[in-house]
Amino acid sequence: MRRALLAVAGALLLLGAACSSDEGGDPGPPLEGTTWVLTSYDGPDVPDGVSVDLLLEDGKASGRSGCNSYGGSYETSGDQLTFGPLAATQMACPQEQMDVEAAYLAALERTASSAVDGDELVLSDAQGAELLRFRQG
Repeated sequence: MRRALLAVAGALLLLGAACSSDEGGDPGPPLEGTTWVLTSYDGPDVPDGVSVDLLLEDGKASGRSGCNSYGGSYETSGDQLTFGPLAATQMACPQEQMDVEAAYLAALERTASSAVDGDELVLSDAQGAELLRFRQG
């Protein structure tokens, strides 16, 4: 009886180890507390010389949006991510930077979920369409 129990226990340990293996790859850095640098938005790559980043920390979102600095609130629940009202400084910049900034801030407002895979963060809308892609900064 004792041998049978040990055999069952050993089999369960092996099964548990197999089920907990990391087949999904590197989970990457945490969503919060990591600076994320935008690499593409609604499809296009971010033009050279335009800096856009995102930091999520303690319910506050902040960063550079192409031309200006921005900030506001956010909430997470599982893979859901939503942003509250965002405020930005009002400097004028070259049109290319202003275009990226407008598209970026609009995409943040439409964000419904997030996924971290390796060193990338993807923000998607409620239908699951990719809005923004970042790399760890």
